[in-house]
Amino acid sequence: MIKAVIFDLDHCLLSPHELGADVLAPVFRAIDEANRGRLTPEVLQGAMDDFMRAPFDAVARKHGFPEDVSAHASAAYAGLEVEGPLHGYADLPVLARLPVRRYLVTTGFVRLQQSKIDALGIEPMFSEVHIDAIDRPGRTGKKAMFAGILASGGYAKHEVLVVGDSADSEIAAGNALGLATVQILRQGVVRCADATCHIEGLAELEGLLKDR
Repeated sequence: MIKAVIFDLDHCLLSPHELGADVLAPVFRAIDEANRGRLTPEVLQGAMDDFMRAPFDAVARKHGFPEDVSAHASAAYAGLEVEGPLHGYADLPVLARLPVRRYLVTTGFVRLQQSKIDALGIEPMFSEVHIDAIDRPGRTGKKAMFAGILASGGYAKHEVLVVGDSADSEIAAGNALGLATVQILRQGVVRCADATCHIEGLAELEGLLKDR
């Protein structure tokens, strides 16, 4: 029997595209000012596109940001926040109907991620909210956070599901701990073979929980 579900935020409950590209304008300016021609326009455009799909540190590594460019961009990112309200995906109200304890674990800069959660008004739906903070010392990562939830909640591995979009983040972390992982295939999400199962939306998750 499933007793708890751990959710990701971006591309799972909230489309980053709802924020609009303008929210990242200070980051783009900081990158442009620090770059001084070292990264090509093509690389910069690819990085800017990826910022809508992946955490900053992963994007910076992928595109080979020089250390000073990363530092300037990170400082700009740390100051970002969104002003509500945000609506999230249309099936977000399904969360409140799920007959399990719910946990939210999201990766990013604390101020921005918390502002998204506040703008959605979803924090009361969760037993706990954890931010895998890029901009704070002592970062442990999602695998350790998931393990902490299992330990503090007294859950057996077969009692917990992980729901998210990223093969390299929450799906990988859940698999590493022996948890069942559910990839939610929101628009633009690439299907991964490593997830235990796949769903198109939260309504399917509701049915999945009944089956288990």
